[in-house]
Order: sequence, then structure tokens, then C-alpha cells
Amino acid sequence: MSDGDLIKRFYRSFDEEGRLKTPIGQLEFTRSCQIIDRFLTPNAVVLDVGGATGPYSFWLAAQNHIVHLVDLVPEHIETATRFQSQTDARLASISVGDARDLQYEDESVDILLLFGPLYHLHEFDDRALALKEAHRVLRKGGKILGAFIHRYASLFDGMISGWISDQNFIPILLADLEDGQHRNMTDNPFYFTSTKFHLPEEIHEEVRGAGFLNPINIPVEGPLWMAKDFQELWKNQKDLVLELTQQLEGEKRLWSSSPHLIIVGTKPD
Repeated sequence: MSDGDLIKRFYRSFDEEGRLKTPIGQLEFTRSCQIIDRFLTPNAVVLDVGGATGPYSFWLAAQNHIVHLVDLVPEHIETATRFQSQTDARLASISVGDARDLQYEDESVDILLLFGPLYHLHEFDDRALALKEAHRVLRKGGKILGAFIHRYASLFDGMISGWISDQNFIPILLADLEDGQHRNMTDNPFYFTSTKFHLPEEIHEEVRGAGFLNPINIPVEGPLWMAKDFQELWKNQKDLVLELTQQLEGEKRLWSSSPHLIIVGTKPD
């Protein structure tokens, strides 16, 4: 089964919208928005590739950016289309599409979000195609912001959730730690779908190999999501969580504790 088929099958049964509404999901979304905001220019043209049902797209559109949403999963696009009819935030376009073959003109966007394809595309050649396409459609000086999952994400997640005591989870975890090739051969959707988990230096090589300059990594959740009673901490001290997470983001020794990181690369002028 191809990567694309695996992605579609997984997200037909997985509630991505619901995930972002949990306390940890809210931390991920809020932090990602803060990071994106650092690189925006007024009325930017943004292409949200692999944007699921459009949480980041609609947030950007509400700030008067010109936003195009593309996702591989038809059900995601149907949901985004329904939501658009109920909100004042208007997207420039909503379409089913593949990160490896974007239906957009050369040098036509300012910012390209790749939140999903860098880990859902399991094979290096497929990720290279997605990065090449991102480079093609970005204007000179434009930015790619790509989310990736750290190699040790399943280790920390397994410790916090208790999955590490599940014998079905151990082979998945051991493979993750060896080479980042995450393959869920069980029927448990909480163990995710087949995915690539990166070390920061690996994703740097892939992004530089596609022609982007000066890639930088920014951890999204940081380590505080592992705090005891995080739900209460987020509810009562959200501002403190965000302040500490931003303060710690330059501490490379803590990057492995953040499930998601965002790599930012610039297309040469």
C-alpha cells in the first residue's frame, strides 16, 4: 500500500480536529501559530499543503492573508468546504491535492506550510519531491515551514501514556529508535500510521538538499506537555506554559522532548 493510501485510510477513522482540541493539541496549535506569525508579511499568499481540515488556513485567512488549502484526504477537504460556508474567513481555494505534484504556478506563493507531508511521506524520494515542489512554487526569498516529528517522540509518548508496558508497542518503539521508520502493524490507531520520525540533522540535510538556505529548527510543544496534570496546568497557567516553552526553544538539549518541531527554510533570492 502506498504512502498516500495509508494516509487516507488512517485519517478516515482518526479525528484530527478533535486531537487539536485536547490540551496538548491546543498547545501544539497555539505554538505553531506563534511560530508561523514570525515569518508572515502583510497580505501574504500562503499555500497550506497537507493542511487537513484547515485550522491553520482559516486562522491565516482571518488575518487577511490569501490562503490556499490543499490536502490529500477528500474527507478533510469536504469538512473544510462546509466550514467555509459557516465562517467569515474566506480561503482563496480549497482542493484535494498531493504535496508531490502541486497544481500551482512557479514562484506564486510567499509562505508554504508543509505540516504533515514531511512525516507522512515515509520514503525519502517522496519527501524530496514534496520539497522540490515547495521550492518551485515559492517566490524568491519565500519561506517553507515544515513540521516534523522527532525521532524520540514515541519514546516519550509511550512513557507518559503507559504504552511502553504494551508488548504490541515495544517492537514499534524499538524500530523508531533505530532508524525513525515508524510502522504500526497493529489495529491500535493511537500508535499512529506508518511515518518517518527525523533527527534534526536529518531533516536539515533534506531541506538543504532541496535548495533551501539557512534552515532553522523551532520546537513546538517543548517539554512541558509531559508535566504532571498538564490539563490543569494548561487550563490555569496557559500564559506561563507558552512563555516557558518559547524561552526554552533555543535549548537544543531539550529538542528531543518536543514531539513536533518546525523547520524553516528560505528560497534563495
